[in-house]
Amino acid sequence: MPPSPAHEGGIYAIQRRIFSRMQLQEERTPQLDQIWRLQCNRSNFYEQITEAESYQADLTLYCKNKAVLHHECTFSQREGDLLCKVGRMLEDPACWGILVIRIQEVDKWSPPKRSFKQDDFISPSSWEAAVEAMQQDKPFGGVSMGGSKWTEDVDVDVCFFPSSWMEGDPMPTLVCHAALSDI
Repeated sequence: MPPSPAHEGGIYAIQRRIFSRMQLQEERTPQLDQIWRLQCNRSNFYEQITEAESYQADLTLYCKNKAVLHHECTFSQREGDLLCKVGRMLEDPACWGILVIRIQEVDKWSPPKRSFKQDDFISPSSWEAAVEAMQQDKPFGGVSMGGSKWTEDVDVDVCFFPSSWMEGDPMPTLVCHAALSDI
């Protein structure tokens, strides 16, 4: 399944924050730019390879060419699949841990019951303006326009899986939880 805007937006937001902090640190210690780097969607091989198995973390911090911190953003990914991937990624002894942002719809979205009509068309500029206005009041709220519900409300969880976490362990404690009900 191709990445959704919710998935890509989560990755971009965290990438901007990490990269800006890295730039500030490099101003103080210029040689760091030869030691570390931040990459999106780079293939990595699992530590224990049974075949040519690799994974693609959404965002990875490398130090001396070793993947030390991964970031995963999930949107509608099954929890079992996520935990399996995290467990395999943490087999690498160089890895400090994995920061996971999980975006989940509160209610499962379903298509409208009626057929769309020509009057339902919304121009991209009208859509963007309306979504931006709605998100001022409800940042994690669904989008409704023209009598149709286009997206549902979402919950956003952030948790850190330390290098000591193994598949079968309970989920780590949430670092942050944000929901429409919290606002």
